[in-house]
Amino acid sequence: MKKSILLLPILGLMLSCSEGTEKTEEKIELSKEKIEAIEQSNQKLDEVLDSSKAKIDTLQNQVENLLNEL
Repeated sequence: MKKSILLLPILGLMLSCSEGTEKTEEKIELSKEKIEAIEQSNQKLDEVLDSSKAKIDTLQNQVENLLNEL
């Protein structure tokens, strides 16, 4: 009788632990997707920053040329 009473909570714990592995695998996959999306957005931001730096340089050169002409 005592063994059957103790067996039920142990089975319950085993079932609850086995369900958690599927959820953690899904969370890992979702986090990998989020990391990839963040990396892609960082690359896009780097490209935008580089292009804006180039535009700023060209505009500064134009301003310097105009000031030199005056």
